[in-house]
Amino acid sequence: MDKSLKKSKINEFLSKAQEEIIKYRKTGRFVYLQQASEKIYGAYTLLVELLSGKELYSHIEVGRTADRLERKYKDLDLLSDYAELLHIYFYEGKAYPERVVKVCLKAINLIRKLMLEVSKNG
Repeated sequence: MDKSLKKSKINEFLSKAQEEIIKYRKTGRFVYLQQASEKIYGAYTLLVELLSGKELYSHIEVGRTADRLERKYKDLDLLSDYAELLHIYFYEGKAYPERVVKVCLKAINLIRKLMLEVSKNG
């Protein structure tokens, strides 16, 4: 997938995640929050691919690559922690929902911040 398509998919995932958060807040149905969590994790994995210039095929590859990139992109460390938590929440659904909403919103903001950084640097 080329860079412009990755950027587009990241933005699409983030928009859909925000819609899912709104649905959760309106209905209280946890499934929407779980869907938002996984969409954010998808945006995160594409961001790591974008930052590294590589296609990554496993969660371990994404994690290792993110760890290597943390020196260059300082916010990636915290974003990686958020993304891991959200990915686990998607599968297990065991966390305080309002904390998950906060983490979702913080992760969305960090992804957008890093996307701006990438845009400025080429």
